[in-house]
Amino acid sequence: MNVDATLVRFMLETLTKEWAARLAEREKDGCLTLRASEDGGFVRFTLQASVRIYEPEEAVILFQPDVKHYPYLLCKEIVREHDKLNNFCGCRINIETDVHSSGCSIWFTVPKYR
Repeated sequence: MNVDATLVRFMLETLTKEWAARLAEREKDGCLTLRASEDGGFVRFTLQASVRIYEPEEAVILFQPDVKHYPYLLCKEIVREHDKLNNFCGCRINIETDVHSSGCSIWFTVPKYR
């Protein structure tokens, strides 16, 4: 089974909108960068903010059930669908904030499109 390109586009649009809105609240001159790279049999998409839009304490709870976390929960479910239900073990989603840098990033992996 192939990766579901429609769901991947949905995740990219959802995450970009969420992060752009959050960035606009925090920093007018900040920017977002989207990268895609091969990671074994997967593609890793990384959306990076030039400024920290989530503190480490906030990032930890973004994937926990809460009405304001719905966009992240939907993305987590899409990744889970690819990982568990379609037997593409290795799909992941995560947010990284580094206490030593001013930025943060969210990344997810999905199978390479075949």
